Amino acid sequence: IDRDGEMILTMTALKGITEVVQELYEEHDVLESQYAPLIQEEIPRIVEKNGIPFFMLWTTENTHINQARLAADVKVMTKQEIKSRVYGIPLNLAGRIYPTYNKSIHLIPMANIPNRQVCIWHVLDPHDRKPWFATWWVVDKMGHAYCAREYPWRKNFNEMEFDDKSIGDYAKHFKEIELELIEIYGRSVSKRIIDPNFGNSTVQKAERTADGQAKTTLIKELKKCGLNYQDGLDMLEIGHIQVRKWLHFEKKGESMIVSPKLYIGEDCQNMDRHMSRYSRKDIETSDGDVKDKSGVKEKYKDGADNSRYLVMANPHYIERFVAAPPEHQGKPY
Repeated sequence: IDRDGEMILTMTALKGITEVVQELYEEHDVLESQYAPLIQEEIPRIVEKNGIPFFMLWTTENTHINQARLAADVKVMTKQEIKSRVYGIPLNLAGRIYPTYNKSIHLIPMANIPNRQVCIWHVLDPHDRKPWFATWWVVDKMGHAYCAREYPWRKNFNEMEFDDKSIGDYAKHFKEIELELIEIYGRSVSKRIIDPNFGNSTVQKAERTADGQAKTTLIKELKKCGLNYQDGLDMLEIGHIQVRKWLHFEKKGESMIVSPKLYIGEDCQNMDRHMSRYSRKDIETSDGDVKDKSGVKEKYKDGADNSRYLVMANPHYIERFVAAPPEHQGKPY
């Protein structure tokens, strides 16, 4: 390879869009398309991403495969299966939970996030063993939400095994982040949402207090640090539907006729990674049976949970409250 060689990789992506396939294939440029008779559709034959070509090799053109047997197999395949098994198009048959999340649409430059007439919403997904995941969203008067900051910041969340911060350390760090956001967007946080499960779970205090209490909740401890959180709505399937609605867009040619309401700033790399890779577990058992219900994979769940808690709270623009000056009482006599 280091002497003008070429590397050729081959695969049949039956498990769908894995991380390797995603890095190579998603957001590609189509170089050549061809009509596929079995699905009566024009599909890509050669695509390219970052200078790497990706060829879809059709099983119907493989002279070493019994084509009569293949024709019989195709009769019991769904259109999606034919695309994947016969035409080599990588698909997540179990399904990405947010398949419409598109980097070219939803991932935007930080400079494109509005910084006037906006408010800030903060969402926190805490944990007891792995790092906390937090996001700060800019919400404009039109009701669009933009992820402008995340924690961890400029670190890969999935490569962090633990975080050495205490509750007080997190609170202090969040306040430091919010001072930076005030400088950029001119607003402090208007509303804080927290995962209700861990937020209300009992946590052990390091030392028993004077009143004999040895246990508390995370929400109570954060409130002592000056951060007041409200419970998020933890309704998984309904939340997934709501996020899809916020991500929904429609294009006609090069024109956007329906714009999404949810955007991710390009510096929020964990949110981008999680929104694009969040998916369900394998719908098949080890015996090949299909499960009635498939849960979600935990690996990319944290950022996706943050977006779900946000949209379920109906993020909207909140006017800045300015206290009225006291009425003039006149001089006492």
